[in-house]
Amino acid sequence: MRSLSDGLRAQRHEYSNRLYTISGLLQLGHNGEAVEYLQALTEPVPRARPRSRIR
Repeated sequence: MRSLSDGLRAQRHEYSNRLYTISGLLQLGHNGEAVEYLQALTEPVPRARPRSRIR
């Protein structure tokens, strides 16, 4: 249970950091950079291909 709690805490921390980054970019008028940052965050993560079994 402790590791689940630690994992959730780390995710919340990372999410908060990303929001602060976006907020800072927008406040400084770096709208294009904010859009690029958001696009990079929302790109689909490539899925690993299943390994074929060698017989």
